[in-house]
Amino acid sequence: MLTWSSKRQLAFLLLVVGTIVIVSAYPIYRTFIYHEPSCFDDIRNQDEEGADCGGACQKVCSFRVTPLVVEWSRFFEVMPGNYDLAALVENRNFNAGIESIGYTFELYDNQSTMIGEKKGSVFVNPGEKFVIYEPNIRTGGRVPTRVFFDFEKEPSWIDGTTFKQPLSIKSRTLSGPYDPQPRLEASIFNDSIDLFSNVMVIAVVYDSARNAIAASQTVIESIGKEEEKEIFFTWPTPIINRPAVGSCTAPTDTMLVFDRSGSMESDGKNPPEPLTGAKTAAQEFAKKIGPADKLGLVSFATFASEPIDLALSGDQSLIQKSISSIAIGDNSEASGYTNLGDAMKKATIELSSERHDDKAKRAMVILTDGDSNRPKNPSNPNDLAYPENFAAEAAKEAKEAGISIYAIGLGNKVSEDYLKDKIASTPEYYHKAITTEALNQIYREIAQDVCKEETFTADIFIHFNTISESRR
Repeated sequence: MLTWSSKRQLAFLLLVVGTIVIVSAYPIYRTFIYHEPSCFDDIRNQDEEGADCGGACQKVCSFRVTPLVVEWSRFFEVMPGNYDLAALVENRNFNAGIESIGYTFELYDNQSTMIGEKKGSVFVNPGEKFVIYEPNIRTGGRVPTRVFFDFEKEPSWIDGTTFKQPLSIKSRTLSGPYDPQPRLEASIFNDSIDLFSNVMVIAVVYDSARNAIAASQTVIESIGKEEEKEIFFTWPTPIINRPAVGSCTAPTDTMLVFDRSGSMESDGKNPPEPLTGAKTAAQEFAKKIGPADKLGLVSFATFASEPIDLALSGDQSLIQKSISSIAIGDNSEASGYTNLGDAMKKATIELSSERHDDKAKRAMVILTDGDSNRPKNPSNPNDLAYPENFAAEAAKEAKEAGISIYAIGLGNKVSEDYLKDKIASTPEYYHKAITTEALNQIYREIAQDVCKEETFTADIFIHFNTISESRR
């Protein structure tokens, strides 16, 4: 049994040995066991919001950011088998950006076969809208019908602040997209005191419906303090093919309002005239509509057709068939009178239906060879002015709805002043046709007037890396 003195000596010895062990082990612990908290240890420590993100770390936690928004992706034919690709992207995070994120474009044909692919990477500044552009993608002669664009998953977001663009666009001029070699010229001004190098500038051309129809890119090698640089973008072929004369480049929805009363076969010929000649002229008019246009038909005699002959459609074969099918009825009561007002009301309803494209101009083209004499006034059958007043009111309603009305008076039995002043949108929108031979030219003139002029615009996107600059 240890004495009190021996116990005291042993305790002292243990204390000394323990101290030596602790002192000796500390460097080993610091070197091999202990890891100082950092933003790269995959552990939530310090004041981080998540593992290695938020707090003291520059990396932003994924639950704090909104994914990038791809507003559109497009392919543009430059030459047969050669395409440019573009995607408009928006970063709605005003305090976070990405130093580098991978992306992929894929082109597919109408058989859903991938015929082209392009991969790349891009930086994303906080709160920025920008365009990703990839030129000269070859498809081996195969024709794409759709493009797929996507970013890599789970990018690394880092803290940043919204960058105020120091470069401004002072002017831009776009030559005709129908030109053999269209050209966009712009003036870029540096509002800051800094020098910028290798600035990427991308242009996108839009049609009047804000559909992107072309893109191009250039690089400003350097632009100094308060310096202005002229830049330009070119395309080797027309951006858009010029339409045939009389066809529309912007969407137009048109209703043909066609007289099929008994007087339309007044000459007793077989096939009946002037009906046959008028239908042929209307069919030629219909052939001039563009791929984005629609045309409908409502014919009328004592009453307008019910249902109407053709709802708004872009199907050329269906349009031609509907016009060809216009016929004068055997019933003299049903076919012997002219009810223009009923037809106009039904045409207005169709031009206001869900088939109408809100971006399209609306028009009504009327052909009649006689005066309105139906419907009768339900309160006074002897009121001879009622049918014309009824039609004039229908015209007024259509005009107030924003529909342009063109009127053609065929032959010598129409009240020209009435059609000119009460039915047509303006006196200039009235046309007189003595014979059916004159109709082709009149329909041609109306087709040119119906089509509103296409307006093309261009957006210019200036893109340089503010995320990397801010970390230097």
